[in-house]
Amino acid sequence: MEEISQKDVRRILQQSYAAKKTKAKLTNSALKPYFICMIGKKIVVELNENSSAIGNLQHFDNDMNLICKDASFITKNGSITKVDMLYLRGSKVRYIYPADDDCVLQTRNRGAAKKSKFHNFKVSRKQRLDEKMQKRIAAIKQYYSEKRKQAGHQVQQS
Repeated sequence: MEEISQKDVRRILQQSYAAKKTKAKLTNSALKPYFICMIGKKIVVELNENSSAIGNLQHFDNDMNLICKDASFITKNGSITKVDMLYLRGSKVRYIYPADDDCVLQTRNRGAAKKSKFHNFKVSRKQRLDEKMQKRIAAIKQYYSEKRKQAGHQVQQS
């Protein structure tokens, strides 16, 4: 019979412990109700290799494997592939979030935003600053219109 050294035993135990630790299950997780209510709704799934998928969630299992119907797969270089059914392995999933119209436009596909001219989903810095400035101007206008109304009431009262 072959003897196993303590070093080998430690290595085997560490590997089995790491495998148990990294295996994420949805059996006793708080995410399971979230996925149950998302069945039939459109979701955005961002994958580990900087690609993403958008589709209707049809099925999920305890290992967080997802099956999406009427899906679009966006690769890291920005090309889009439309498929009827898409299977996504749970170990490759980075983020999952619901897809509203605004959410789809701002998909966090980092690779596509950097490399592609046609599929840039990120809002430019200038657009964000313009939106902030418009909000500030609207707040200032509202503040001064309220001041004028208050001044008008004070004049009428005296």
